[in-house]
Amino acid sequence: MAFAITEPSIGSDATNMSTNVILATDGRDGYILNGEKYWIGNGTNADYIIVWAKNKSEQNQVQGFIVKKG
Repeated sequence: MAFAITEPSIGSDATNMSTNVILATDGRDGYILNGEKYWIGNGTNADYIIVWAKNKSEQNQVQGFIVKKG
């Protein structure tokens, strides 16, 4: 498992992150992530990554999303 919170322009300041997520409305089940991360801890070895993002569907709450690598 890897941990992705750090962003190129703000470091690991979760309150100012620009990565966001919205609930998919195109018939798919799940969410759509938008943004970029930097220095993903254990990223080379992990099969899954916890990506932290602001959820636009939930008043921009910072939430973790488990994403399969690849």
